[in-house]
Amino acid sequence: MSLKDFYNVGDDSYSNVYGSNWQAQTFKANSAYRIGSSRLKLYRVGLPGELLVSIQNVDENEKPISGSLCFGIINGNSLPLVGPPYEFNEIIFSPKPWLTEGSKYSIVAKAISGNSSNRICWRRDGTPPNYQYGMNSYSTNGGVDWILNAGMDLLFEIYDYEGEVIGMSDKLFKIGESIEVGYQAPNKQSGLTGVVAEIYLPNKAKDSNFPDVELVEVGSTGTYRGSFTPDQQGVWQVIMHKADGDGQVTKSYSVGGYNVHSVGEKIDVVDDKVEVVEGKADTIITKLDGIEGSVGALDTPPMAF
Repeated sequence: MSLKDFYNVGDDSYSNVYGSNWQAQTFKANSAYRIGSSRLKLYRVGLPGELLVSIQNVDENEKPISGSLCFGIINGNSLPLVGPPYEFNEIIFSPKPWLTEGSKYSIVAKAISGNSSNRICWRRDGTPPNYQYGMNSYSTNGGVDWILNAGMDLLFEIYDYEGEVIGMSDKLFKIGESIEVGYQAPNKQSGLTGVVAEIYLPNKAKDSNFPDVELVEVGSTGTYRGSFTPDQQGVWQVIMHKADGDGQVTKSYSVGGYNVHSVGEKIDVVDDKVEVVEGKADTIITKLDGIEGSVGALDTPPMAF
């Protein structure tokens, strides 16, 4: 886990998070990476309940767009009480999507069950110079409308998700073989059109050979399926969503020189054949024991009675 994007110094005040009063901070991804968690400088007043933090796309004015790329929840009641000192608190995200280098995103915080007496305070900096790649915005009606707060920045840190190193034995799919992808629409919505899967190469780039795949619903189940065929090794990223970009789901597919599942099936066949050979060997050994017994009877000297 590495620190990727941040603005973590200079706080001189705070912004309240409770009920329909939400706070957001824009940031720009300085490289392409898979986001894993964030750390926000927070404290509490009273018992605000759960804090939900999400990463969302932004519009041309840097206001959050409805629909989360990922989110995390922590118990706001366990946050430290008013400082100083003030602490950074980690929020682990799920899923862990790739962020695009140079693109801007928004960290959105909400504590729905809180109120003015039970709230979360997010430390902020209102004294120039500020974070040059984003700004604070806030909503007083639960994210319906957002108001830009230029010259104000909420303190944050964004960390990547490195995951596990994938070896050849862990590459589940094979180059040149079709991979089926599936998407369950939010609330199992049926009859949707324009449900797509965006295909990203292992270098995180899009390629004209892999246009968006339109997913087709299976019956009236709210489940949509499609497929793509990888042409190189590595971890392929597939981002699936509805036509309006909402309900986004990200999944990774590890591709190697062979299909682990097929190899496993062949190993099972070999094991079966080995067992057959071993069975025949046991039969041969049994017969040899019988022959040796007969020979032993012939070698026994005559006995007197």
